[in-house]
Amino acid sequence: MGKDKAWIEHDPIGTIWPVGAGEELAEEIEWISASELAIIWDLDAAMIKKQIHTAVDTGTMFFSFLPNNGVAQFLFERSKHMIPKDNDNELMWGVKIMADLDGSQCPHFATWALDPGRSGPSTLIITRLRASPSTLGKLLGAAKKVARDLALDQVEVWNLGPELKAVAKELGGKTGVREDHLPALAWYRGGDIIWRFNERFCWC
Repeated sequence: MGKDKAWIEHDPIGTIWPVGAGEELAEEIEWISASELAIIWDLDAAMIKKQIHTAVDTGTMFFSFLPNNGVAQFLFERSKHMIPKDNDNELMWGVKIMADLDGSQCPHFATWALDPGRSGPSTLIITRLRASPSTLGKLLGAAKKVARDLALDQVEVWNLGPELKAVAKELGGKTGVREDHLPALAWYRGGDIIWRFNERFCWC
């Protein structure tokens, strides 16, 4: 990326799954309520910082937004006003698996928001995802259940890591370049730059 560059689109990739029919949920999952979101995002932010600091590559700059301190909270607050009025059940805003799979105190989890206002199918959008190939399907199954309960059409996540792309396809996901909500960064220095954790949580 040369010095003549400024605003650069960065990985506008999305993966979409149709909600489909009901399926049995994995026994390991635990729901994340609205009151628990800040705790999960604090744990996740600490892990993101750790991973960014260890992603050292000569000549490459790594950066990320952090989901805590209100960044991911914005989409949650907006989503509360999109819940159908006839929905009497308490809505869960994420799901977690508490096994110590990362060697840390941060669980594998997914949090989400509602995105029914875009043109096309109504969507449950995953805002933050921390998963492995073995846990992605379990987290996705819970997200689909919430989407079905809200009569949404599909579940979407942005910019899956390379370790998850193959299993996402096996789970029926279709990956492609988005035509809207294009993430971009302004960069006026030389060298390469990598935007880690470029997901929905930092976009309105």
